[in-house]
Amino acid sequence: MVEKEEKKSIKEASDVLTQANLQKRSVYIFGASHAGILAEEMYYRAGGMMTSNAIFGREVMLDRSPITFTSQMERLEGYGTNLAKTVSFKNQDVLILHSVSGRNPIIIDLALAAKAKGVKIISLTNVQYSRSVTSRHSSGKRLFEVSDIFNDNHG
Repeated sequence: MVEKEEKKSIKEASDVLTQANLQKRSVYIFGASHAGILAEEMYYRAGGMMTSNAIFGREVMLDRSPITFTSQMERLEGYGTNLAKTVSFKNQDVLILHSVSGRNPIIIDLALAAKAKGVKIISLTNVQYSRSVTSRHSSGKRLFEVSDIFNDNHG
């Protein structure tokens, strides 16, 4: 289903990533809590894309205790904006964001801060679910609404 229904967005994302690599732009990856496993998986892998740079927000990593603390932090508006300040985003870099709900402030803050610097935003999210919930960000936006390209995981 994903391969068929998301063929166009997968191709668009592939084209953006190819151009970023050809132009020697950086590719950043982020997800909070369990969604961050994707960033960990793509970062510093033998045979992997060497321009990949994972963004690790310490307070939203799975080794935090208690684990419920990560949920509190990803809902804290401003944390993603501050996290973005630790990254050297440049115009035409790419940021891949992963969030199933796409509703928490950390992911929206990070997307908006990166976009303000000319970064292309590619997201992986569950659009049907995201549309069924309210954004927790003051802008009222969800991840698919602030992304240049979004891939629906149909999860």
